[in-house]
Amino acid sequence: MKIEDFLSENSIVYGLKSRDKEGVLRELVAAMVEKGLISADLEADCLEALVLRENLGSTGTGRGVAFPHARLDEVSKLVGVFARSDNGVEFDAIDGEPVYLFFCLFSPKDESTEHVAALSRIAKIMRSPDWCRFLRSGKSAREIFELLLEAEEEYFG
Repeated sequence: MKIEDFLSENSIVYGLKSRDKEGVLRELVAAMVEKGLISADLEADCLEALVLRENLGSTGTGRGVAFPHARLDEVSKLVGVFARSDNGVEFDAIDGEPVYLFFCLFSPKDESTEHVAALSRIAKIMRSPDWCRFLRSGKSAREIFELLLEAEEEYFG
């Protein structure tokens, strides 16, 4: 499982406008529809799945990072977006700090191996304060995606 299996330059969103958790979740799902990663008829179901997951406990892991994710029967393969907020969002993160970097993933309900592997791979990279800082300062989708690939190479060879 590599980052490019579920993210691409097309799936990078920077400059999120929302200032609250629900708004960010809506914006993430809308971006996935806009980019053709999920169909428009799944938008409401995907948003509901993210909200339900967040109700179980925040996916804000601290250090300005969150991993909103869900598994749905209607999703045919693992898909994701990386999104950045320049202003930070109150996301009920475990450290109480605003979240700036979001990795949103959806996968089929019966496919947990790829889902967990993708979350694990991203989480390992995001434990690095340096990579978080680099991703927060990326100037374009291409630069951000290249940073993710570079970080992956550093950690996973």
